[in-house]
Amino acid sequence: MTKSTKKACSVAQRRHIQAVNARRQGTDIQADKENQPPLAASSSAPINYKNRICNLAQKCSRKDEIISTSKGHINTLTQAVKEAQSQLAEVQILNQNIQQSFNKCQESVQVLLKQKHMLEMKVSRSSDQLAHAVVKAQEESLTFMLKEKGIYKDEVRDMVTVMVHNGVAMNNVDTMVKTVAETLGKKVVGKIDPCSCGCFIKEAGEASKIYIVEGIQNGRGIG
Repeated sequence: MTKSTKKACSVAQRRHIQAVNARRQGTDIQADKENQPPLAASSSAPINYKNRICNLAQKCSRKDEIISTSKGHINTLTQAVKEAQSQLAEVQILNQNIQQSFNKCQESVQVLLKQKHMLEMKVSRSSDQLAHAVVKAQEESLTFMLKEKGIYKDEVRDMVTVMVHNGVAMNNVDTMVKTVAETLGKKVVGKIDPCSCGCFIKEAGEASKIYIVEGIQNGRGIG
């Protein structure tokens, strides 16, 4: 073979070999492509899962924060409700105490009103009694009783004795005493009879004798 034929064969062979090799390589590449998963899907899938997991984690974190905040608000509201209930109980107790005090005040007012009415009645009776006592005192002041418990008073006996010694007749003693009393604005209750006047004189005489004897004895004792 000539050099040109060798060169032609070698060129043709090379092209054939390259075509065969290309077909083989293409078949292998296609088979590998069919056996292997898609590159885009295999590479992007983990990234999507990570993003979803991160998003879910963030959402859970936000939910946890919201739940924690809500629990704090709930605890605050619960505490406020308890305090309000406690204050309400205190107010109810205070209201009961005020109602009891009011009822006691009403009872005290009723008692005071009754006492006031009783005092007014007493004052009214006292006023009547005082007026009666004043009238009685005035009557007594304007009245002269000759006797006390059925017995002539000592001042009556002395008055009669003086009047008789000064010349007033025993029969006129009673008239004289009443005349003088009426002149002074007094009323004489009782009567002085002549017999009583005689008794007064005798008693006065006996008394004077006794006084004289006692005076003599006292004089001797001194000497």
